[in-house]
Amino acid sequence: MTQKRYGTFEGMPAVYDDHEAWVLFENNGGWYNIPLAEVLQNGSVLSEDDYRKKFPNLPALPATAFQAVE
Repeated sequence: MTQKRYGTFEGMPAVYDDHEAWVLFENNGGWYNIPLAEVLQNGSVLSEDDYRKKFPNLPALPATAFQAVE
């Protein structure tokens, strides 16, 4: 399993790894799987600690997040 990384995408929380990315679009109802390339090109990286400070109390990721077989 690859390590999760944390950041922002268009100011919203993002969690990603080497294969997929999830962004919390609160005004659209929750977490969405978006193309990893979009997050890598247009996002900002945060340490996990800074991410958790900036975005406390986030809803859980969907059960399907990061379930892909490598």
